[in-house]
Amino acid sequence: MRWPATLILAYSPIRAQDPQESASLATFVALTQYIRSDPAPSDVRVANLPSLATLDAVLSDIYITEFITPYTGETPAQVTARLQAVPKENRFIAAMVESHRLAPNHSRLDAIQDLLAQYYVDYFTASDLAGAPDFLKRAEIARLAAAFDSTNYAIPAPSGPAADRAALVALYNATDGPNWPDNANWLTNNPLAEWRGVTTNDEGRVTRLDLGLQLVERPNPAPTRLC
Repeated sequence: MRWPATLILAYSPIRAQDPQESASLATFVALTQYIRSDPAPSDVRVANLPSLATLDAVLSDIYITEFITPYTGETPAQVTARLQAVPKENRFIAAMVESHRLAPNHSRLDAIQDLLAQYYVDYFTASDLAGAPDFLKRAEIARLAAAFDSTNYAIPAPSGPAADRAALVALYNATDGPNWPDNANWLTNNPLAEWRGVTTNDEGRVTRLDLGLQLVERPNPAPTRLC
């Protein structure tokens, strides 16, 4: 079956996709929860714990600039303001969750998290880097990972044109945008009105989306209402 020759969506506004769960993300969050346990487990290097806050802040900035702002068009300060909605100790994880919601290359995110998990094991626990894979398979970590729920780290959605941009990025990624016949200016920093098929009002909010013949030859179509 084919998609309709012309897909025209009018919305107010469209929403980005829900956060996607990741096994490596769940494992990393479980590891951080284990390290932060109170009282601290006997194999946690308590002397190194004061550096967690600084490390979290640095890593949050990396996720904000590399995986969030490129897809929402926000400034780092705007994303940081949204992160204030969650407790300070959870903001780094919230940035990771938001990155998974927005970024198309989840395998790259997983690879980064795997490396971070090994570093955290090596620096914050009595296990060394060589023992990190086994440490991450421990029953305590598996139990915490199984209970992971990304919605506990959700932050308010961006507002205004940034919200529309995030939703369009999600649509692009979900419909094989790189292989559209005409994806001119999509995922660039150009105004949304310059993205192929996008119409905006004077405030930069999207009012109409006309993808023309972009979404064809997609098997078993199940269009989602974006409103």
